[in-house]
Amino acid sequence: MRPRLLRRGPLPFRYVFLLTFVFMFSTAASLWIVNKGMKPVLMEIAETETKRIANLVINNAIEQQFQKRQSRIPTVSLGPARRQRENRVGRF
Repeated sequence: MRPRLLRRGPLPFRYVFLLTFVFMFSTAASLWIVNKGMKPVLMEIAETETKRIANLVINNAIEQQFQKRQSRIPTVSLGPARRQRENRVGRF
C-alpha cells in the first residue's frame, strides 16, 4: 500500500511568485515569436491594400475630373428647321 501524501495547505509565496514569473515570461516570449512570424504577412497585406486603395482613389478622381469637363462642354442642339434642311439636301 502506498503512503498517502499529506496536504499541508497552500503553496508558499515564493513558489507562487516563481510560477507567476515563469508563466508571464513564457507568455511574453510566445507573443513575441508569434508577432515576429506574422509581421511579414501583415506588412504584405497592408502594402497590397494600400496600393488597391490608392488605385481606387486615383481612378475616382480622374472620373470626377472627366465628368466635370463633360458638363462644361456646351452641347449644340439642332433645331427642327435645320434638321429639315439637312434631310432635304440628300433628296431631290
